[in-house]
Amino acid sequence: MKFRIRDTGELRELEVITDGQEWTNDLMGNVGALEYNAETEEFELTQDDYEWWAEYIDNYKNDEEDIEELADEIGIDKGEIYKKMQDSIHCDMEDEHGVRQSIIDEIREHSGRSQ
Repeated sequence: MKFRIRDTGELRELEVITDGQEWTNDLMGNVGALEYNAETEEFELTQDDYEWWAEYIDNYKNDEEDIEELADEIGIDKGEIYKKMQDSIHCDMEDEHGVRQSIIDEIREHSGRSQ
C-alpha cells in the first residue's frame, strides 16, 4: 500500500502479507490510521507515523518468521502458537512485539529447546 509522506512529499510503501493475503489496509484501517486525501487521491502519513508503522510491520514479519521456525523446530502446528498469543496479547500495539517474543521464548523454554 502506498503512502504520500506529508513532510517530504515522498511516495513510500508499507505492506503486510499473511497467508498470501495483503492486509495493510485492514491492519491500519481498523485502528483509524488511514488518512485519505481526496484531492490527490492518495493515502497520507507523517514521517513519524510512517516510521512507526514500518517498525511495527517489520516486527510483525520477524515474529511471523520466528513462529514458523519455532513450530517446525518443536513439531507443533503454528496455530497453537497463534492461539496462545491471541489469548495472551492484551496490550497496546507498540508492546505487541515484546509480548510475542516473550511467548515464543516461553514456548521454546517449555519444549526444552531454549537458546
